[in-house]
Amino acid sequence: MKLFRYGKLNEEKTGILINNIHYDTSDFGEDYDNNFLATGGIERLEAFISKNQTNLKAIPPDSRIGTPIANPNKIVCVGLNYS
Repeated sequence: MKLFRYGKLNEEKTGILINNIHYDTSDFGEDYDNNFLATGGIERLEAFISKNQTNLKAIPPDSRIGTPIANPNKIVCVGLNYS
């Protein structure tokens, strides 16, 4: 399951990538933020998707794809050039 946010900057809606198709999940009613992650949001989102998968709308292919998390408080990077 790959999460993303899409739309105009600072007006993004939530989405999910399933089988290389980008779907709108804004009807889920929660933004992907720190609170979402801390309170079992992934599990709630999985339940929402399994219940509503046939009703999810594909987003236009020319939509701007933004960062998956609205307010990350930490970014950790690992260099792949370590010997």
